[in-house]
Amino acid sequence: MKGTREIIELLVREFEKNPEKLRRTYPRIYSLLKRLIERPRPEKIKRSTGAAWSLSEEEIEKARRKLLEILKKKSMNVEDYKSLVVCLAKLSGNYATTEWYEKGIQKLLEWDELKDKKSFIFSRGKEDETFFLKRGLRVTMRIGWYPLKITFFPSRYREGIELLKIVGKAHETASDISIRHNEVLYGKEGMD
Repeated sequence: MKGTREIIELLVREFEKNPEKLRRTYPRIYSLLKRLIERPRPEKIKRSTGAAWSLSEEEIEKARRKLLEILKKKSMNVEDYKSLVVCLAKLSGNYATTEWYEKGIQKLLEWDELKDKKSFIFSRGKEDETFFLKRGLRVTMRIGWYPLKITFFPSRYREGIELLKIVGKAHETASDISIRHNEVLYGKEGMD
């Protein structure tokens, strides 16, 4: 099954690079890919997590190793950020609370393109899945783990951090964040 997916991904990449050459060389494959890629998809396919795209333990470990490799880089280009986004999407389900996942999110948020514009388009195409990497940080993908666009909503991201502090899942220096419950949920003045 894994080999089949790799072959499909290879063919899709070839279709994107040079569709005319593929059409001339392999007309049947070209027509199948064209229908697969360009067919209308129902809008309700989007989900709230990336868990729907199941991965084997080997694929998850490969994504984790790739993420750790990316985290060691001092300077990154667009392709590196694209790889980072794919790794984070693959790990967004059960691994979103790990230290290395959090470091990956921070590295992504340091990207100037994302800081300045709050979104970045890797390529255009029909969205097959939306992954919420963190509250306020989402990426849309096409089948085959091809990122299309990443969008950052700073206020929602900060809100998510505050909400996690309430349940003790985020870094907090106060000994009891529940004291600030009303402030976090209702604003500085609480419900007064």
